[in-house]
Amino acid sequence: MAAQGGEPPRDEIELLAFLAAPGVLEIEVAGKAERKEAPAGVTSFKVPLASGRPGFRLLRDGRAAVTLKSAFEIADKVAWQDLLYRGGSSSRLPVPGAR
Repeated sequence: MAAQGGEPPRDEIELLAFLAAPGVLEIEVAGKAERKEAPAGVTSFKVPLASGRPGFRLLRDGRAAVTLKSAFEIADKVAWQDLLYRGGSSSRLPVPGAR
Protein backbone atom coordinates (compact mmCIF):
# COMPACT_ATOMS: atom_id res chain seq x y z
CA MET A 1 0.00 0.00 0.00
CA ALA A 2 1.38 3.42 -0.92
CA ALA A 3 1.07 6.45 1.37
CA GLN A 4 -1.41 9.06 0.17
CA GLY A 5 0.01 12.58 0.23
CA GLY A 6 2.54 13.90 2.71
CA GLU A 7 5.92 12.29 3.16
CA PRO A 8 6.73 8.59 2.88
CA PRO A 9 7.28 6.69 6.17
CA ARG A 10 10.80 6.81 7.64
CA ASP A 11 12.57 4.83 10.37
CA GLU A 12 13.49 7.71 12.68
CA ILE A 13 13.22 8.80 16.29
CA GLU A 14 12.06 12.40 16.64
CA LEU A 15 12.37 14.76 19.59
CA LEU A 16 10.08 17.77 19.24
CA ALA A 17 11.21 20.43 21.73
CA PHE A 18 9.35 23.57 22.81
CA LEU A 19 12.10 25.58 24.50
CA ALA A 20 11.77 28.78 26.52
CA ALA A 21 15.54 29.33 26.19
CA PRO A 22 18.27 27.87 23.96
CA GLY A 23 19.89 24.55 24.86
CA VAL A 24 21.42 21.36 23.50
CA LEU A 25 19.07 18.47 22.68
CA GLU A 26 20.33 14.90 22.99
CA ILE A 27 18.87 11.58 21.86
CA GLU A 28 20.61 8.40 23.05
CA VAL A 29 19.74 4.92 21.77
CA ALA A 30 21.74 1.72 21.35
CA GLY A 31 24.70 3.24 23.22
CA LYS A 32 25.03 6.12 20.75
CA ALA A 33 24.17 9.73 21.60
CA GLU A 34 23.58 12.50 19.09
CA ARG A 35 23.26 16.19 19.97
CA LYS A 36 21.82 19.28 18.34
CA GLU A 37 22.04 22.95 19.36
CA ALA A 38 18.53 24.39 19.58
CA PRO A 39 17.30 27.98 19.83
CA ALA A 40 14.35 29.11 21.93
CA GLY A 41 11.08 28.08 20.28
CA VAL A 42 10.10 24.87 18.48
CA THR A 43 12.85 22.51 17.24
CA SER A 44 12.57 19.09 15.58
CA PHE A 45 15.54 16.75 16.06
CA LYS A 46 15.59 13.35 14.31
CA VAL A 47 18.03 10.43 14.46
CA PRO A 48 17.98 7.03 12.70
CA LEU A 49 15.86 4.36 14.37
CA ALA A 50 17.82 1.77 16.41
CA SER A 51 16.95 -1.02 18.83
CA GLY A 52 16.83 -0.14 22.51
CA ARG A 53 15.07 2.24 24.90
CA PRO A 54 15.70 5.84 23.76
CA GLY A 55 16.71 8.52 26.23
CA PHE A 56 16.17 12.24 25.70
CA ARG A 57 17.91 15.19 27.37
CA LEU A 58 17.94 18.95 27.34
CA LEU A 59 21.36 20.26 28.34
CA ARG A 60 22.03 23.78 29.55
CA ASP A 61 25.44 24.98 30.73
CA GLY A 62 26.76 21.42 30.27
CA ARG A 63 24.25 19.92 32.74
CA ALA A 64 21.02 18.01 32.16
CA ALA A 65 18.07 20.37 32.70
CA VAL A 66 15.52 17.73 31.61
CA THR A 67 15.95 13.95 31.24
CA LEU A 68 13.35 11.52 29.90
CA LYS A 69 13.63 7.79 29.17
CA SER A 70 11.12 6.34 26.72
CA ALA A 71 8.44 4.09 28.19
CA PHE A 72 8.79 1.87 25.11
CA GLU A 73 11.59 -0.42 23.97
CA ILE A 74 12.37 -0.45 20.23
CA ALA A 75 12.83 -4.06 19.07
CA ASP A 76 14.50 -5.22 15.85
CA LYS A 77 12.39 -8.41 15.76
CA VAL A 78 8.62 -8.17 16.16
CA ALA A 79 5.77 -10.68 15.93
CA TRP A 80 3.39 -8.05 14.53
CA GLN A 81 3.71 -4.53 13.15
CA ASP A 82 2.57 -1.66 15.39
CA LEU A 83 2.16 1.51 13.31
CA LEU A 84 1.20 3.80 16.20
CA TYR A 85 3.27 6.85 17.03
CA ARG A 86 4.48 7.10 20.63
CA GLY A 87 4.78 10.26 22.66
CA GLY A 88 5.83 11.47 26.05
CA SER A 89 6.37 14.61 28.07
CA SER A 90 9.01 15.39 30.62
CA SER A 91 8.87 18.56 32.63
CA ARG A 92 5.25 19.68 32.91
CA LEU A 93 3.75 19.18 36.34
CA PRO A 94 0.48 17.21 36.31
CA VAL A 95 -2.70 19.24 36.60
CA PRO A 96 -4.76 18.01 39.59
CA GLY A 97 -8.00 16.37 38.45
CA ALA A 98 -7.01 16.42 34.74
CA ARG A 99 -7.30 13.23 32.71
